[in-house]
This record gives sequence, structure tokens and C-alpha cells, in this order.
Amino acid sequence: MTYEIRYFKHKTKKDFQKLDTKDKEQINNDIADFISKKPYKKSKKLQGFHGLRSHRMSKLSNYRLIYLVCEECRKSGETTHWKCPDCTDLDDKT
Repeated sequence: MTYEIRYFKHKTKKDFQKLDTKDKEQINNDIADFISKKPYKKSKKLQGFHGLRSHRMSKLSNYRLIYLVCEECRKSGETTHWKCPDCTDLDDKT
């Protein structure tokens, strides 16, 4: 089961911008791999944040991934909060 990634952008500390290109690519690849294969594993739902999930990239990393899974958003009724313009066009596995 593979999930599609949409609206992928960094909103991180200035440290991320200071990393060299190879490290940035590794972090991006790790994020893409995690979300596309196992978006629910080792993540927790953030209470009071309308269905957003959080995953710490590794125990040694200061980076935390914050994301939303379409199927979970729809089931919980959070679509009225997020109002994604292409919600009806996206598959649940996004």
C-alpha cells in the first residue's frame, strides 16, 4: 500500500537551510519514504490540531514531520476545517 505525497514543503528552522545539499536530499528522501509507506506507524495524532499527525524523524534528529492523511481527515470530518481546494479529486491514500 503506497500513499501519494502532495503539498510537500519545508517550514523548518534555519538549521535546515544551512545543511549541505546531500543532507537535505537525505532528509527529503527519508520523509518521502516514511509518508508513502507507513504514515500511521510511529506517529501520533496531535490533540487539538484538526487531524494533524506528528513523527520525529529519528531519535538523533531535531526534525519533526507534521502532516495530514486524507483518509483520516475525511473520516474525522476535518475537511470542513482544512477546506483543501482539490479534496474531492484526491484519493484517500494521499
